[in-house]
Amino acid sequence: MKVKSHVIGAAVFLLIRSGACSFLRHFERASHPSDASLIANFSEHRPAFDKLIELAIEDKVDLTIYNDREMFAEPGNWPKSCDNCVSADRWAEYQTVFVKLGDPQPLELTSRNRMMLMPVSFRSTEPDGGLESLTSEKGYVYSERNPWPVVESLDGMGFDTKGTFFKKISGSWYLYHEWGVSKPE
Repeated sequence: MKVKSHVIGAAVFLLIRSGACSFLRHFERASHPSDASLIANFSEHRPAFDKLIELAIEDKVDLTIYNDREMFAEPGNWPKSCDNCVSADRWAEYQTVFVKLGDPQPLELTSRNRMMLMPVSFRSTEPDGGLESLTSEKGYVYSERNPWPVVESLDGMGFDTKGTFFKKISGSWYLYHEWGVSKPE
């Protein structure tokens, strides 16, 4: 009888352990939207995506525009008024375009390395003892230069995929996945 209870206990332990490992593998994948769902949303709402880039190029965007506020490259310029800020009418135009971008809606538009990034999904791990956490981000990018590396699929990338990868959609439009480390300043 004692041996039977040990065997049952060992079996339960192994089941729990394999379930925890399966959960951790799923967590490492960061559960971002699929490439197919993002491409379908982009195709359905392409005019709004193009309009957002048109506005940003006209305004020579050196800032991050969130779907609910703007933040300039120089933190001292926000939220008070400044010479580089967009007008109230232009801000209303940005907000109108953000609403038309479909679901999942990009969280922001930011200019970085001569690319316009629009993340739709962001995940992070819990900070470790040094207060660092891993980050995983997926979204749309507009780049007139060919970004590198371009891969066939971003699906399945998560906390275990180091670097930034791109998947071509059409023209200057790509999807991207970016892995990073977040540290307190």
